[in-house]
Amino acid sequence: MAVMSRVEFHGGTTAQYDRVNEILGINGEDDAPDGLIQHVCGITEDGIIVIDVWDAPEAMMRFAEERLGAALREVEAPEAMPEITHVHNMIPKGGGEIPNVIMMIDFPAPPEVYDNMHAAMPSHAKSPEEGPWVSHVAAVKEDGTMLIVDLWGSQEAFERFAQEEIAPVAGDNAGAIAPRFIPVHNAIVGRATVEA
Repeated sequence: MAVMSRVEFHGGTTAQYDRVNEILGINGEDDAPDGLIQHVCGITEDGIIVIDVWDAPEAMMRFAEERLGAALREVEAPEAMPEITHVHNMIPKGGGEIPNVIMMIDFPAPPEVYDNMHAAMPSHAKSPEEGPWVSHVAAVKEDGTMLIVDLWGSQEAFERFAQEEIAPVAGDNAGAIAPRFIPVHNAIVGRATVEA
C-alpha cells in the first residue's frame, strides 16, 4: 500500500536539503530511489517541508535507514519526525506542467466525505489526468481524517479551481477547507507507480 511522508524541518535550509541530495547522488528523476513515486521540498516560514509518496512503507523505511539518516546527520539537519499517512487516492500527473506551489489541506473529515466531493467535481469525474493540478494526493491520517497534498502551477490556479469546483460541492465542509500554500524548492517524480 502506498504511503505519504510529511516532514517539517523547522530551522532547516534549502542549502542543507541540496547538500543531502548531493550526498545521496540524487540530481533528478533518473536518480530517484527505488520505491519513490513523488518527492517535493517546499520553503516554509521557518524552514523546509519534504513530502514523499512511496509505493510501500518498506521502501520508505529502507531508504531512510540505509541512506537518508546518515546524510541528514552529516548536514546537521534539525531533528524532525515524519507523519506517515496511507494514500487513499492519487493522480500522479494532471494537466498542470510546472510544480511551483504545494497546496496542502489537513481536512478534518473521513475518506467518505472526500470521495463524495471528489466524485462531484467535474475535473475529477471526467478525466483527472487533464485536471488543472500537476499532481494530487489524498491520504488518510492516523485519526481517520484526510491530508490532501497537491502540486499546482500557482496559488491563483488552485483558488480558481476551488471557486469553480470545490465550493459548489463542499456544503457543510466548506469551513474545513483551509489550504496552506508553500513555494516549491524542488520536485522529483520517481519511477515507482501508485497502488493505493
